[in-house]
Formats: sequence, C-alpha cells, structure tokens
Amino acid sequence: MRKVREILRLRASGLTDRAVAQSVGCARSTVQECLKRAREAGVGWPLPEEVDDAVLEARLYPRAPTVAAAEFAEPDFAYVARELTRKHVTRRQLWREYFAQHPNGLRYTAFCVRYQRWRATTDAEVTLAQEHAPGEALFVDYGGDPAYVTDPQTGEQRAVWLFVAAWGFSHWLYVEATATQQSPDWLAAHVNALEAAGRVPRVLVPDNTATAVRRALRYDPELNPTYRDLAEPYGLAVLPARPRKPRDKAKVESAVLIAQRRVLAALRDTVFFSLTELNTAIANIVAQINAEPFQKRPGSRNELFERYERPIAQALPARRYEYASWHQSLVHRDHHIWTAAGFPDTELRCTRNRSGNERHTQSIYGGVQARSGEARERWADCLRGSAGFGTGFQHGGALGARGPSASGTGVSRPRQSDDR
Repeated sequence: MRKVREILRLRASGLTDRAVAQSVGCARSTVQECLKRAREAGVGWPLPEEVDDAVLEARLYPRAPTVAAAEFAEPDFAYVARELTRKHVTRRQLWREYFAQHPNGLRYTAFCVRYQRWRATTDAEVTLAQEHAPGEALFVDYGGDPAYVTDPQTGEQRAVWLFVAAWGFSHWLYVEATATQQSPDWLAAHVNALEAAGRVPRVLVPDNTATAVRRALRYDPELNPTYRDLAEPYGLAVLPARPRKPRDKAKVESAVLIAQRRVLAALRDTVFFSLTELNTAIANIVAQINAEPFQKRPGSRNELFERYERPIAQALPARRYEYASWHQSLVHRDHHIWTAAGFPDTELRCTRNRSGNERHTQSIYGGVQARSGEARERWADCLRGSAGFGTGFQHGGALGARGPSASGTGVSRPRQSDDR
C-alpha cells in the first residue's frame, strides 16, 4: 500500500501518469489502474486519518464474494473411496449420482479437487483390510537387515538372512536364518516352514525375487523352474505379488517388521558361532511370539492356527521335496555333453523316425533313453545316477554350455521339458 499512497499523492500534486510511474518505479498502466480504482471507490488525496493500509486495500481491491460452504452439500468421500474400489466405478459416475441428489451441489471439477484434498488428510489413500480364509495363503519373503554368525577360528562375522513366512488368517510366523538368498536356501526354508506348521496352504505368495519368478509380468508371471518344482508335489498355487505392490503381501511385510524388531533386536548382543545355534535362538523367540495373545483381538497366533487353519489346510506329502538345479548345455558334434564332473563320456546317438520330425536318443552311459523334438536341440529326461549325469540338454545336475559348471549338483525326479 505504500506505492498506492505515493501514486495518489504524486497525481494530486499535478504530475502526469508517465511521471508518476517513473517516480514510483512501475508501469504507466499500473498507475492508471490504481487511479481508476480510487475514483470508483471515492478515494482521494489526502486520505482521512482513519484510513489505514488495511482499509485502503479493502476499498481499492475488494475480495471477490465467495459462496458459503454451507450452501453445498458436502459429498461423503469415505463412501466415494469405497465405491472406487469396485469394478467399473469411476469418479464421474459417483459425481453424477451425487449431483442427481443435490442439483445445487459441487460441479465435477470441484468434486474431484475436494476428493483429492480429503485423501491428503487421510494418509493420501484409503486402504481396506485384507481378509484371508483359513488355510488359504502363506506369504513368504526375506527380511532386509541381516543377522550375523561369527567364525570361531578367525572371528570374522558373516551376514545371514532371515526368511520369514506368515499364514494369512492366523498370522502364524516362521522365521529361519539362511546363509544366502539363493535357490537352494530359499527352497529349503520353504520346506522347513511347511514342516514346522505341519500343514500346506492352497496358495503361496512370494515376492518377485529371481528365485521365485523368472519374468515378473503383471498378470501372468513366469515362475522359476525350481520354484515350480517345489509347488507341484505340495499342491501349491503360486501367486506372486504384483511388481511394486507391497500391499499384495502385507502380511509378510508386517511379519518382517516383527522379525526385525523382536528377533534381531533381542539377539543384537549375542554372538553365534554357527547357523544352527542362531536358528535355535530364533525358534525360541518365534515360539513366544506365536503364543502371545493379540492386543486387539482375542486369542493368539497358535490358537487361531490350531482352531481354524490346521483343520482346513492340506496335509504334507508323503515324500519330502528334494532340490534339483537345471542347467543347459550344448550337444557337440561328437554327440557328447559336458557333465558336472567335466567328463565328456556321455555319448548320444540319434536316429530319425519315418516322419522325419522326431529323433530318438540313446545314451551309452547307463543305457537311459531320452527324446527330443529336433536333432541337436534339447533332451529333457534326467538320469538319477550316482554321479548325477544326465542325458538331457536340460537336466537335473550341473552342466555348462562350454565346459563343466562350478555350481552344485541336485537330484530330483525325472522331468520333461518342452523348452526351446
């Protein structure tokens, strides 16, 4: 308002608009606009003593009249948020329903703006509690922070990782420390978690880790072959969480938080010299967690699991899962492939049938026959021999494409693959 007062004073002294603008340091159009507002408001120079800056601003620049908020029927945004979770429901459809009931209500743009403001005051998003049927789902994941095992000879600390599994309905927990997060330890922890519970759920919900999912597609993820081998004998349906959607596995996310706060915090000053010692201490803490009563619901994890989940969940299979790794290797021109031991003494002899579309293969080693769709492509039957040698292009064992592989050898039931 200081410049406005100066404009009024200089104009009253007889200066032109251009001279006033040059003296005040503003555009001539600004001076003209200010003088026009002063004439319309009946304000001249000198100003009365009772006219301070606030009164002068109110006269020259009155605020636009606003419609009282009470005149509008405020939408029920909690209802809007719930309805938006239903299929095919849009904001515009909900606004149409609101406007049909309140013709003098908010227009669509104001409706959306106020809804966004309401979301910002309710933690930015409305979430509904997930409900899981008893015996339905087991959520699995690795914790972010490691535990440590000390080498008794050198005193060097080695990081180990917490595998966490949580049943959906009862939130019954299983926690185990593994040396790595690779497939052998990952799958062995699954087997131990199922055996600890004594039951098998219908659905397994992992993260999009490479040990579970080969290609993390949104609606049709491609599972890792070894993870699929685990699911088949146990009768599990694997439903990985969607990429960048942690709420799909909210149960295990909260379980990981519990494991870090209750397990790692309790063992932070304890020195362990073996993985067995660490897992024994973890099992004792987890047993206490499962036995503790809930704070906001009756019962405990153990009670809910025994009463609701165990009677409905599937029984364990008669045979325990055995890990098998699958590797690829080229069949060389001399009809040999490299095996885990690095001996190219598995000879493959091929013959063509009458149709010419299929070849039969016979291995000299062990006399096991395998079949494939094309010559020099892939053989998928595996040989359960003492050395783990396979007659397949893809088999349960450690095979390298150009030579012996350094990875370990596993054993599984014979399997056929139609991979190309």
